[in-house]
Amino acid sequence: MADLFSDLENDAYQPLAARMRPVKLADYCGQQHLLGTTSRCVRRLSRALCTQ
Repeated sequence: MADLFSDLENDAYQPLAARMRPVKLADYCGQQHLLGTTSRCVRRLSRALCTQ
């Protein structure tokens, strides 16, 4: 017999905030001034990733 909390290890029982959390930078909505393709943040990140 499984214990009482064995089903809680499944990802389906994560809180809504954890399930809705953006995974990729492109998943952020409404922040084009910060995350658009020509923004400073994205340019600096792409330069930093290219140099590694």
